[in-house]
Amino acid sequence: MDETPDRGEPVIVDQPQPGFWKMRLVPKGWHEVPVRICHDLGQWWALIDGAQVGAPHGDPALAEGVLGIWHSRKTPITLDEYLFLCGDLKEWAWEHCPDHPLLHPRDPIVLADMPPLPQFEAPPELAEPSGRNAPERPRPMNAEEIVDWLDYDNETLIAHIARDIDVLKSDADITITDDEELARVAGNVDIAHAHRREASEHCKLALDPFIKGERIIRGFFSDTLAKLHAAMAPAQAAMDDYAARVEAEEGRTLRIRNAYGRSTKADEEWGFEVADISRVPLQYLQINERLVHEAIKAFAKAQPDEARAGISPISGIRITRSLSVRSR
Repeated sequence: MDETPDRGEPVIVDQPQPGFWKMRLVPKGWHEVPVRICHDLGQWWALIDGAQVGAPHGDPALAEGVLGIWHSRKTPITLDEYLFLCGDLKEWAWEHCPDHPLLHPRDPIVLADMPPLPQFEAPPELAEPSGRNAPERPRPMNAEEIVDWLDYDNETLIAHIARDIDVLKSDADITITDDEELARVAGNVDIAHAHRREASEHCKLALDPFIKGERIIRGFFSDTLAKLHAAMAPAQAAMDDYAARVEAEEGRTLRIRNAYGRSTKADEEWGFEVADISRVPLQYLQINERLVHEAIKAFAKAQPDEARAGISPISGIRITRSLSVRSR
C-alpha cells in the first residue's frame, strides 16, 4: 500500500495521495485525531480516528471522506505514530482518563473542564521482585536524572552561554556610531552564534539515544498493531453498515450498550469535497510559503537590481527586503 508523501512536497488540491495525518475534526477540538487515506487494488477509502468512512470507491473524489481529509489543515505522521494514536494512546485514555478530549474528538475542548492527566504507577509485578531466575528490567531515566545528566555533560557550554548573555545584555540599548564599535559588537554576536551552534550539536547528540529508543519501541509494537487493525477492519465495516441500515430503515440513530457494558453509538462525521476550486473564498485557501520564498530567492539571485526595485516574479506577491548583519 502507498506510503505518506514527503512532508516537503506541495499539495495538489485535486490529486489526493494516500498517507497518514493528524488533524482536528471540529474547531477547538482535539488536535491529534489520526486520519488516513488508503489506496489499494484501484480502490480509495478513508479512515478517521481508526474507523473506515463509507465504502471504497475507484474514484477518490467519490470515496467518502478522502477529499475531506486531503483538503483539511493537517500534519503528516508516520505509520508508527498513526498506530500509536489509534491504539496505545486510546487504550491508555479509556483506562485512566475516559473523559479526555482524545476520546471525544468532535466535542470542542473546554480547558476548565479538562481532566488532569493521571500519574503513572508501575504495576505490582514490576515494582515487586518476581522471584523468577531472570535479571531485573532496566529502569528508564526519569526527568530529574535527565536534567542532572545534561547539567553535568554541558557544564562548560552553559557557563559560556551565561557569559554571552551577560555581555549581550550590556549592549541591549546601544546605538552603533562607528566601524570600531560595530566590530566589537559583531565579535560578541559571532561568539554567541558559535555557542548556539555548539548547543544545537550537543542537543542532537543528547537526543539521539532517545530517538533511537522511540523507534525501537514503536517498531516492536507496530507489526502486531497493524495485524490487529487489519483484523478489526471487517468488524468495524460491518458495524458501520448496520448503523447506516438502522438509520435508513428505522429512522433512528444507533445507541446501545455492548457486551462489556460500554456505550456504543453511531457518530455523525461531517466532511466536504471541493466542487469548484475557483469559487472557494480566499480565506479558505493557503499559499505555499516555501515555494514562494524559493522563487523570490532565486529571482533576487539572478536579477538583484530588479528585486531591489520591488519587481516580483509572482503576480500578486510583493517583495520585501531587509538587512541582517552577519559575520563569516
